[in-house]
Amino acid sequence: MFKNVFRFRLVWILEILFVVVGLIVVVLFQQGKRIETETISDDDKPAINEIKPQQETVSAKEVEPIPVIEKAVMCQDVDGGTPVLIKNRFNVMVSRVYCFVSFEPSQSVRQQIYHHWIYKNTILYEQDFVIGPSQKQTWSYFEMSPNYRGEWQVKIIDQKARVLQVLEFVLE
Repeated sequence: MFKNVFRFRLVWILEILFVVVGLIVVVLFQQGKRIETETISDDDKPAINEIKPQQETVSAKEVEPIPVIEKAVMCQDVDGGTPVLIKNRFNVMVSRVYCFVSFEPSQSVRQQIYHHWIYKNTILYEQDFVIGPSQKQTWSYFEMSPNYRGEWQVKIIDQKARVLQVLEFVLE
């Protein structure tokens, strides 16, 4: 029985010894790296004028134009692509408020557009759209309730996170 205990202790001591030796090797290696980095002479460093930045070329196809808003309004409805009852103050009993946006016809590239409906500095709803040569109008709506009384914003944002326009309205 004592032989087994002795063997167990011997294996345990050998394992500790290997761990300690490993830690010492790592510490010495790290100190050697620090010494090497501290002893680099100024002659070995590249001169500033030798470093040449790479020039990036961007083709005309890669540049996305900023979408230009032709008309952006808050309204009570959209009928056949036309905003109905445009205003910036709505009765609290209205069921929906719409954000209608049309873009200039020069938009030839398909782009993602977002409507962020913001109430008390919190985005309550986000709707995304794709605009392009065939799609120039977007609209979204939010289901209102008396609990949402107060000032609102709808931010119209492009796919590069640029705010194109901010519409404000009041639910009273």
